[in-house]
Amino acid sequence: MKLFSTGILLIVMLLLSTSCLRENQNMNCDEVGFMWPDLALCACCGGYFLEVNGDTFRVDEAPQALLDSLFSKGDRTEVNVGYESKDVFCGMDRVDILCGETIN
Repeated sequence: MKLFSTGILLIVMLLLSTSCLRENQNMNCDEVGFMWPDLALCACCGGYFLEVNGDTFRVDEAPQALLDSLFSKGDRTEVNVGYESKDVFCGMDRVDILCGETIN
């Protein structure tokens, strides 16, 4: 019985921890941050990282013009972006970039 109640408690804690994700959103395209490629090969990897105000996110979607500009610059690049958080959690918070541009 104790093993069953421990299992239930673990499930409840897991559900609570994944439902309390940060609500990050900036749709004004004026958030300054850094983006760089995610070269890891795992189920939730690939694409780009976005770091804004000390928080790091995995980018699921971004405008093609921004991605092309990042590709031409290579490594960690300063950007102005607008983004919204997603309800998906796969080891790290995920965002969609709504608009953005690289900073020269």
